[in-house]
Amino acid sequence: MGDNALPNRSFKEQRFWDEFLVARDGLPFEWYAQWSDLFPLLERHCGLNPQLSPLPAVLIPGCGNSELSSAMYDHGFTNITNIDFSRSVIMEMMRRNIRDRPMMFWKVMDMTEMQFSNDSFDFILDKGALDAVLGQADEDSASGKRFLSEVKRVLRPLGKYACITLAESHVIGLLLSTFRHGWQVAVYQVPIAQASSKLKPLLFVATKETTSDLSLISYDLSSDLHAQNIAAIEKENALRRRGPEFRDFEKLQPSRRSVLTLGGTFKAIVLDAKIGQAVTPDACAVFLVPKAKAHEWLYSSEEGQWQVVESAKAARLIMVYLETDCQTATELQNLLSPLVRELVPLDCDSGVPFLLPHDGVCKGTLLEEIDSPLTGTMLVEDVVSSDKKKAFFRRLFFKRNPNLIQSEALLTPTNGFRRVGSKKKNKHGKETAAQRRQNTTDEMKVDHSYLASPYHEGMVAGLSLIATKIESCVSSKEQIRVMIVGLGAGLLPMFLYKHFPFNSIEVVELDPVVADLAKRHFGFVEDDRMQLRLGDGLAAVDAIAKQEMEEQANSENTRHKLHILLIDADSSDPSNGLSCPPEEFLLETFLRSAKAALEPEGILVINVVSRAREPHIQADQRLCEIFSEVYSLQVDEDVNRVVFGLPQPSNLRDSTAIFNAGVLIKKVAGQFASWDKGPNVKDVLKKLKRIK
Repeated sequence: MGDNALPNRSFKEQRFWDEFLVARDGLPFEWYAQWSDLFPLLERHCGLNPQLSPLPAVLIPGCGNSELSSAMYDHGFTNITNIDFSRSVIMEMMRRNIRDRPMMFWKVMDMTEMQFSNDSFDFILDKGALDAVLGQADEDSASGKRFLSEVKRVLRPLGKYACITLAESHVIGLLLSTFRHGWQVAVYQVPIAQASSKLKPLLFVATKETTSDLSLISYDLSSDLHAQNIAAIEKENALRRRGPEFRDFEKLQPSRRSVLTLGGTFKAIVLDAKIGQAVTPDACAVFLVPKAKAHEWLYSSEEGQWQVVESAKAARLIMVYLETDCQTATELQNLLSPLVRELVPLDCDSGVPFLLPHDGVCKGTLLEEIDSPLTGTMLVEDVVSSDKKKAFFRRLFFKRNPNLIQSEALLTPTNGFRRVGSKKKNKHGKETAAQRRQNTTDEMKVDHSYLASPYHEGMVAGLSLIATKIESCVSSKEQIRVMIVGLGAGLLPMFLYKHFPFNSIEVVELDPVVADLAKRHFGFVEDDRMQLRLGDGLAAVDAIAKQEMEEQANSENTRHKLHILLIDADSSDPSNGLSCPPEEFLLETFLRSAKAALEPEGILVINVVSRAREPHIQADQRLCEIFSEVYSLQVDEDVNRVVFGLPQPSNLRDSTAIFNAGVLIKKVAGQFASWDKGPNVKDVLKKLKRIK
């Protein structure tokens, strides 16, 4: 290895240097420059002078077998300490210097874990040590960070760290980001006397100030030789020139939540992770909140926003609320990058990713906002996905529970195409809000062969648990009775209506305004197979249970029991941590009524949504007390589950039997209607777990 060698992975290994010293047979390895090249530069820019009294305490980390410290000692700097992690190197250098330079110290020491006290040295001269420990750009930088941390610790106030470096991009980047507040930084070219040298090292000087000010970096570099380094320094200086209104964002402040406006247009919230949150240190990300999702609980509430911080794993999350129509991710990033730059922490030493909500919605059109005495304000909106397919969906939200998309339906063009040029407009050639709603309804229709909500897919796939009973009823033409508590937009009832030969589907809905929205915006219909009952779901189930008990007491054989009972109602009282269902549907009283209202081979299905663990635990415990078999299907981690209760034991002994039942339920449904857009039952059932 010659003196023009570039850093490589071997430079971090002690064994490499031990073997290298033997191979050199005592010949010094002078990497980058000689003392004669460096002294004029150090004297001019670092004030290094042998006439100073007292003489500066000098540290040379990673000294190797270079003659740098010997030449420096002979120049009059006699208070020098050399350290290296190679014992053989230190022993050899002591042997060479102990007689002629008795006041110079040599220590075997890892420069990333120095054993010196704080504020021990006035001057640290690093000739290639940082380059060696950092290696190549794709290597771990942890050792380099530890070394610079030690440099900052052992250097005295007003002391100087002089680093001779090739200043590759990853090295200069780490230096610039490490020496910020409380450091004065300058960068210079190192003139090399040897014409044969192919290396173009720089001198990086960081002076430890007594204040915590943030200063601009000065430099004297050739634009021909060091264009990339100049660009890196100017980029760093641009960060350091932040306006006074952004100075407060230079450093992370745990638990900070600040609301501001970017570019006079975009609402932004800056959140610095709380202590204890599982995030990546110094990582920063920008999270784009589409207008169509801004009202959702995750993005509109402080509690939800802190959950987004943890999900993004970012020490600082900059949430930007979009006000524009659908744009590509590249367009958004180009538009917002200059605006968020001044909000990025100075210590963020990696790129700043732009994140979007997982469902990729980028555009929304409000169709209707209506108030109900029972449910409160409800919104119906059409949204467009941000992927290449640009799929259209219609959503129903309850403002009282904005963390949930209450219902979501896939929209398809009427007659297979979107009508163009037929929109109704007012006399000024523009659509009114009412006309816009009508035009949208005219052009698109709800596709009831598709379930957009994963929990609806789970509820349907879970019917596999009674697939044998459903097939038996179909074969014997026995009536199959279904009750669904909670209409929402009517998407679950309409899917079951379209895909299963169920003779009677009764939907119980408490709020007539919800029923009206389901019919007008989501295509819900009633006929001899589908009936809507306006009333209390608790009372409806209880009535069936009591009727069955009375008829049994009177020895009557009229059959009213249900084969399938689905609870898909949201809660108006969030105080208990439940978003779905209302707490009453998980109490022992109702669960016993539900069991009494079901056929022995029937099934109870409940959608449970809670960000707290306790409601989930209690739901499982109560179901296990009352039902013979209980199953759980996780829809959204720690939040949304679908639970199933069977009144009597089944013959489903293992996962293979459950998967076979899934095949059977699709076969039964396939005889009635196409399953092309239906859920992948096998994949959904992989998440099903038996808990009793």
